Amino acid sequence: PAAIPKHLHWFKYEAYFTWLSGFALMFIVYYADARSFMLDPTVADLSPAAAVGIGIGSMVLGYIIYDRMCSSRLILRQDLFALVGLLVLGAMTYALTHLLSGRAAYIHVGAVIGTIMVGNVFFTIIPSQKALVRAAKTGQPLDATLGKKAGQRSLHNNYLTLPVVFIMISNHFPSTFGHSWNWLVLMVMVVASGGIKHYWNLLDRGIKHTYVLVLSILALVFMSVAISPAFEDTLDAAIPATFDEANVVIQARCVQCHSANPTDDQWTTAPNGVMYDTPEQIQAMADKIMTRAVRTKTMPQGNKTGMTEEERTVLKRWILQGAKVD
Repeated sequence: PAAIPKHLHWFKYEAYFTWLSGFALMFIVYYADARSFMLDPTVADLSPAAAVGIGIGSMVLGYIIYDRMCSSRLILRQDLFALVGLLVLGAMTYALTHLLSGRAAYIHVGAVIGTIMVGNVFFTIIPSQKALVRAAKTGQPLDATLGKKAGQRSLHNNYLTLPVVFIMISNHFPSTFGHSWNWLVLMVMVVASGGIKHYWNLLDRGIKHTYVLVLSILALVFMSVAISPAFEDTLDAAIPATFDEANVVIQARCVQCHSANPTDDQWTTAPNGVMYDTPEQIQAMADKIMTRAVRTKTMPQGNKTGMTEEERTVLKRWILQGAKVD
């Protein structure tokens, strides 16, 4: 064109500040208090420093592996590239969910994808665009490979959009990150959302493969039913659990903090005034126990006292059956 549009490079700032603000939030929420939100001793026995190192290392490693894949012959085969990429992401997801708490693992898988996306913009797309613009301004021959490489990276970013958006809000859906098969749940979400993107991309080219959209939606529906708390609750509500059984769990895992006389080394008074010293106090907080200890698994904080899945199930069954204390 006779004049270069002023908004040509604008989108790069959107990508950069999304990553920078996301990393800042991750530092505040997770790294500044890693013991509370990144660790779960029933998953892995790690120190806070090790957990933070794993989190940051996963982002660096993820981008390096992806960049090496783009520089290999794999880039010549989109189908094979996608398959290998999914296998690598699946392996990283499995590893993170077996090292960090489910909530932290999901966020870091999203951070890996987000780092790949912003890395594509910073290291490939924008430099290629600048080089092409510079060549156009000076009348120099255009290097067609620059546009091709930038186009490939842009296409990858396009397919990664839906998975990373879901992961951004995954903390609101504990039935996903809190599930015993949380790594598989996330991979189903990635593949299905990628399938939906593929359908729309083909449609933009005038190709209508409705079966791709139908299969992707069915996968999401089936997964949603399989991990639904309502589905699990129906099964658990049928298995008796007494207050005495629930109280054994609470006394072993909760009263270290939630008591008139806490024994925890950090909390000298009961957090938010919540105490579980009497049956009545426990019964009054049944809904909160269900939300924090069973659904989101954010209590005990950092699972400091080592509450097991079996113990969480006991609490759930007791609450589902009316949270009776007699």
